[in-house]
Amino acid sequence: MQLRTNRPVDRRAREARLLLISKFERPRRLQDFAESDAWREVLADDPTRVIWQLLSEGALVHADTASRLECMFSLPDLREMCRTRQMPVSGRKASLAERLANADASGAHRATGTEPILRCSGRGREAATAYRGRVERARQEAMQQTFSLLQQLRFREASVLVAAYESQQVFPRGLGVDWAHHDCREDVWVLQAIHTAKPRILSSLAEAQWAPLRRAAGMMHLWSLKLVDAWLPPEMETRLHLGRTTAARMLVFHADHLRSLAEIRAAGSAKSYRIIASTDPCPQCKRIAGRVVPVAQYFELPYEHCTDELGCRCSIVGNVRV
Repeated sequence: MQLRTNRPVDRRAREARLLLISKFERPRRLQDFAESDAWREVLADDPTRVIWQLLSEGALVHADTASRLECMFSLPDLREMCRTRQMPVSGRKASLAERLANADASGAHRATGTEPILRCSGRGREAATAYRGRVERARQEAMQQTFSLLQQLRFREASVLVAAYESQQVFPRGLGVDWAHHDCREDVWVLQAIHTAKPRILSSLAEAQWAPLRRAAGMMHLWSLKLVDAWLPPEMETRLHLGRTTAARMLVFHADHLRSLAEIRAAGSAKSYRIIASTDPCPQCKRIAGRVVPVAQYFELPYEHCTDELGCRCSIVGNVRV
């Protein structure tokens, strides 16, 4: 689908317009985007003007009454509206909204007012689907290439690849991260720690399990993944109280702990550091919470005696000299 414009539109702005269309696959208020500085930046134009342009081009259409109800009211609100009209209250939002619109079209129309609410047209939905598919394929390709580089222990190249991918996104991952000028040295440091350290909380791992777990942890670090099962052998099972993803996360946490301790020592302003437990620590982690350790001494985290199935989430903070 070609988007017409009277002004030059760069690649990022074109991608932003397609992303914007995809946001209207469900009915949305125009006002949700009108005052957004973030959208104004990526569109290189006023969001309201772009949305009206997409409407005139046929990518978006005005929402019908049922869609307006679905957009403007919560599920409990729609159920209450049905209940007061002695109508069935079962079903999803879209079903309830359709039920109300069919039963009382004029009343439903009045309830939604005149605020502009738009949705994708058939053409717009096709463009949005094609865009999302292309974006997902590009992401999967970049992730596969990253994984291959981690297998070869080419950490710097893996970091550079991820940064290059993110710099091309409409809304790159990470608040305020300048991916176009990303310094990969920190990633390399963390990846080297992930691929060399053996935290005691994972001491029961079979020797053959370390390498795949390290690669999965590297993917978790570089891509900020919450789950890494896709990057582990399907038959791999740990002999731990921790799941596979949690075990990988413990490797990332350990590398982060080593980095934090190195930064505290390098700053030179702290004579000790304190252990901070999570908000809901296990009994073992609760015992070490608040412990003060001289900066020259090493206290390993994640804590090897942690019993939480989510893994140890303790961290450290430097005690600055006063």
